[in-house]
Formats: sequence, structure tokens, C-alpha cells
Amino acid sequence: MKKGFTLAEVLITLGIIGIVSAMTIPTLSAKIQKRKLESQIKVAYAEIQQAMKMAENDGMALNSKFKDSSDTEMQEWVNSYIVPNIKTENICLNKVGCWHKKGTVKDLQGNPNPWDNDNGLGSNIITFKTAKGVYYNLDGISQMRMQTLFGVSSADSEGLVIYFDANGDRKPNKIGIDIYAMCMSEKGWLPAGYNKTPQEIKQNCERGNGYWCLKHVINSGWTINDKVWKR
Repeated sequence: MKKGFTLAEVLITLGIIGIVSAMTIPTLSAKIQKRKLESQIKVAYAEIQQAMKMAENDGMALNSKFKDSSDTEMQEWVNSYIVPNIKTENICLNKVGCWHKKGTVKDLQGNPNPWDNDNGLGSNIITFKTAKGVYYNLDGISQMRMQTLFGVSSADSEGLVIYFDANGDRKPNKIGIDIYAMCMSEKGWLPAGYNKTPQEIKQNCERGNGYWCLKHVINSGWTINDKVWKR
């Protein structure tokens, strides 16, 4: 006589399957999210690099000052170098609507950006969203801040930093995970941390504030360090 499974055996089997699923599905989901974000970072970086290269071809010298002294000059800069070279959905000049709310952007240590304002990161700034869903934040910065915070040397007294959030309005909104920085220097557009050693960059990502993590991601073949991902 052929015997079937008892109810107890079925329940035990289903319980084991449930436990295994509960243990593996979150891990698998996190890996998928990480790989998707890594792809978005690479695309966002290439997008703005190409746009700025085209802007250079349109006459923007590498050492040209970011016109942040007046809204009129900033709008002229945007119309000359941003609008023709990158497909935007919305551009915000010193106003809200193209970046995250104040206080929602943190570094890897959980601290807010020192220049976090209602309309973005910095003072007299331009933010915009692209058709690919990336957020960009442009701010003029001093030579000292470029070197100390962003790890990029500049022969000019003033420079320009571009923050980008590779996955737009989705969280975690952390510098070093989905938000990264690049700077305009005498050598062109460089990822933050460019002038630091690989060990310094790794330490900044794994135990520091994360501002140099773009260079670390690039050095690692466009992958986010697992220790950084878990922070």
C-alpha cells in the first residue's frame, strides 16, 4: 500500500522552506539593489563627464569660473553649458525642486553636509534632474575646500564641484553610497579623492565620511565596497 505524507510532515517541510526563504531572499534582494545602483553610478558619471566635455568644446575652459555671483550670470552659464549638452527634465536655480530636502542628505558617518540648504548643497547653486532620473548639484568652491574635503588639487583659486545622486529620489541619500562628488581641476573633471592614495581612499570609505568613495568605486571596477554598503 502506497503511503502519502502526513500533515505533520508537510507542515515541517513548509516551515523549513519558509525559514530558508526568510534567510536568503533579503540577502538576494540586497545584492540585486547593489548591482543596480552600481550600474546607475557608472551611467551618471559617464553622463555628466560627456556633458562637461561637450561644454569644453563649446568654449568652457577648464579653469573658467563658475558664475555664482548673480542669478543672471548663473542662468547664462546654465544656458551655455548645461542645456545644450545634457537632457534635463527640470533645472532649479537657487530654488527647491531638483534636489533633496534639507537635512535628508548624510555622509557615511550620519552627519549632514555642512552646506546643506533648502535648495541643495552649497551657496548660490544650480540643481537639475535628468531624463534618466539622476539628480545633479553644482556649486562653486574654494581651492582649500576642494583639496581638504574633496581630495582634488587645483591651481585656480576657485573651482566647481558636482554632486550627483545616481538613483535620484530613492534612498539612502548618503554620500559614498548613492551620492558622489567630482571636481573641475586643472587636469579636467576628476572624481573626489583623485589626489589621495588608494589606502587613504579606502579608509575614507570604510571608516570616514565617504566623500572620496567615487574614486574607490572606480578603482574597484565600478563596485561598491561591501563594508561601505552595510554602513
